[in-house]
Amino acid sequence: AGLRNAMRLSRACISALTTYPRRPSINRIYVRVLSVPSENKFKISASEGPGRPKDVERDEIEISREEKRKSFHSRILQRVQGGHGRAAAAMLRTMISEGIPADAIRYNLVIDALGRSAMATKKKKNSWEIIADAMEWRKMAISQDCTFSEQASRSIITASAHFGLLQHVESVVSDITHKRTDFYLQSQDVTMLICKLGGMFEREVSSRIASAHRRRDTPNSMKVRKEVLHSPELRDTRKKTAKLISEIMGLARDSNLEIDLRSNMIAFSSLLDHSLEESDYILHSIMANEDTFKSALPTILQAAYAFESHSIMYKILSRMGLKTLGSSGQLETDLTEEVVYDILYYIKYNSHKPSVNKMCEIAQDFMAINKPNDPSMILRVMHGYAFLGYGDKADKYLEEGLSSGLSEGILEEMYRCVITAYLNAGDTEKALYWRVHMQNERKIAPTKESFSVWSACPEVLKSESLRKLFVDPDNSHNTQESLESLAKRANEFLPSDFSRMFIDQIQHSKVKLTSRRFNDFLATLTSEGKHDHVLDVYYAIKLLQQKISESNEGNQNQILHVIDDRTFSLLIRIAAKEQDDTKRAARIDKILGELQLSRVPKKYYLSVYNLAVYYIQGDSYGGTKGKNDPIKIIERMRDLNIRPNATTYHMAIKSCRFTGDTSTALHLTKDMIASGLPVGYEIYKALLHVYAQEGNKSESLKILRKMTSDPKISTKVSIEDYNIAARAGRVDKDIKHIEGVFSNAVANGFKLDEYGCKLGVQTCISGQQYESALKWLQNLYDANHRSMSINPLFSKTSTNILKDKPRSIQNVLFTFEYMYTKPSDSEVAIPDLHVFDIGAKCAISLMGAKEGYSKILTWLDRKSFESLRENQRVKAITSKIYQKACMDANE
Repeated sequence: AGLRNAMRLSRACISALTTYPRRPSINRIYVRVLSVPSENKFKISASEGPGRPKDVERDEIEISREEKRKSFHSRILQRVQGGHGRAAAAMLRTMISEGIPADAIRYNLVIDALGRSAMATKKKKNSWEIIADAMEWRKMAISQDCTFSEQASRSIITASAHFGLLQHVESVVSDITHKRTDFYLQSQDVTMLICKLGGMFEREVSSRIASAHRRRDTPNSMKVRKEVLHSPELRDTRKKTAKLISEIMGLARDSNLEIDLRSNMIAFSSLLDHSLEESDYILHSIMANEDTFKSALPTILQAAYAFESHSIMYKILSRMGLKTLGSSGQLETDLTEEVVYDILYYIKYNSHKPSVNKMCEIAQDFMAINKPNDPSMILRVMHGYAFLGYGDKADKYLEEGLSSGLSEGILEEMYRCVITAYLNAGDTEKALYWRVHMQNERKIAPTKESFSVWSACPEVLKSESLRKLFVDPDNSHNTQESLESLAKRANEFLPSDFSRMFIDQIQHSKVKLTSRRFNDFLATLTSEGKHDHVLDVYYAIKLLQQKISESNEGNQNQILHVIDDRTFSLLIRIAAKEQDDTKRAARIDKILGELQLSRVPKKYYLSVYNLAVYYIQGDSYGGTKGKNDPIKIIERMRDLNIRPNATTYHMAIKSCRFTGDTSTALHLTKDMIASGLPVGYEIYKALLHVYAQEGNKSESLKILRKMTSDPKISTKVSIEDYNIAARAGRVDKDIKHIEGVFSNAVANGFKLDEYGCKLGVQTCISGQQYESALKWLQNLYDANHRSMSINPLFSKTSTNILKDKPRSIQNVLFTFEYMYTKPSDSEVAIPDLHVFDIGAKCAISLMGAKEGYSKILTWLDRKSFESLRENQRVKAITSKIYQKACMDANE
């Protein structure tokens, strides 16, 4: 009771200080307790001097906390009932500022009101602000160990999902997962969330598809959709959406909720690229019912195609039981014409041979029973045979078509499929036969699409004689699209053959090859890891440029300018992959020499040289210290009258961290100062990295002091810089250095982060200072109690202590209880089986079997140990301890 009164009195004094009318001349206010008449009321004097108050406007302040609290509560409730969420939040903020703590009811009322206000607000921007305000109150409630009500959680998750605020939905789902709320998902909640999240993502996809359609004359809807889904702009959003839907589906399954077909379809489409196992699980639930499977078929096929999930596609196709024996003894089918057309739609765009083969089988069986002479179905099946190289099957359909009197357009497409099938199968004789038959017997001229398909076949690309018949003499298709398809097939050819095909491609095209198209082509090859192909293409285009220059062919002048600074930057990055220092330096030197001889204007040299100084010492794997010197490249720049800038020195110093070359880094810094360039935050940070890599503790501390003492730089200093300086102690396992750096950081107002604490733990473990490691583990827990590193580091440290220093068991148990058994379940780490085993051993060793057993039971009653209660290993451990306790007590 005395402590409780003291705390209330402290809050009252603070409130008195905040309400006293201060003037700029006042430096201190003295507070004196005059009387404590009851538990809730205090009389306090506030004055400008230590004596009795004189000439003070308000020298005596009476505070009635209970009356104020009731007044605030009624006003908050009044605003919540009126639907004024922001007004209720403002009132709660005032209440807290006056020293009256808020309880869980008030937090929940305000969060619920803000969520409803966000849904009622017409302007989207205002709704986002209101939801952000509600999430701030949520954070404050978590810090006060408040549990969220079902109504508040449902209100805020509905508003966040409605406006597509993924991070807020993720926070509320996290509350549900970690039992910080009384809210449990119902079937309607799961449906609402999945439909809202999936709908939000689908709207974004649709808008991008519409934009892509406007940029193209004849868009291919399936291809455009696939490109949009895999675009870098949507990749992060897709991953976040998929992760959220995965968590929601997991919660729904844990609660045995029934999920409707629409939600299952959206979840399947979203998770296909995120978790194949989970998608497979959802697919099984869809396929379990025949009716739901048929209605969901178009959607799941589209998703399987878009994400190139061949195994899923094949599983869907294999599920379709086409042949069933009816009562009449004849073959029947349970699929409709629409379903078969949905399947055949993907034949033209699928690259998985087993799936295409299965599609053709399904269509053949269907046609044999229902539509034997449907030209549309026959053409789609023939496209599948063309891809598979089944020329003998395709030409049967062509012979039937020739005798059926089909239109010229359909026959042209049939010829195309048959010829493509034989070309893909390597049977050039039959391909030539049907090509001549098409031209001479039927007098049918191939379309540009046919020429485009034939010219991409490997047999045509290899043979000069075949090109005359299978490559369009008036080829005017888009160069960029043809280059993209060529880049995707790079792994089918040797670099020399590939570069020859590239030159043929651009020479037969009437569309200009620009530097942007050329560099995009090289970048695509680089991303696929085809570095040899890039180099062969580069030298092939150089040779072509030389021929054009000698012959003065004016109509191909655009090829003379396709190599620019971006090309040389790409070549520098490829050269950096070379791990031999001498070869890497020689390759970079050769590229810089070719840059000087190229047509690239000198003003663009700087960006290439900046990359050269960065990569001369190697990529992130690191080269040999002192082997290659970036200073030589900087001197070469000066010889060419290229003035190095701050970025040049920054990248050169940064490269020294790969090798720990401090002498070069210091020389570069002095050179930079001598050049009149300012040494900024980035340079100091790069130097800090270099000294930390070498393990030079004194120099790293000097750099850190310079950074914190310079008023222009100190504002940019963060805990990350202290982490880098502390890393210098990791080399010789000097934990005192690390402790000194971080105590300095705390003194300067920085809070230790997860990385720094892990550094301390790992250094202590490597230096066999296990008791110090326990202290750093407690710091790691304080920095992030949800860190995935806590359990393995605690297990490793404790195991070594129990083996080498059994007297320190008390410290191990204290650390265990500190991290895993705090009063608040929202702030504890979640133990795994090994951690529990260590805790149990320590408890039994220190307390004996009986007390240790009761201690373990109290642990298992906690929410943080919920996942371990049904574990068979845990049951075996507790059962063993119980038997030992009974034996000790002779019971």
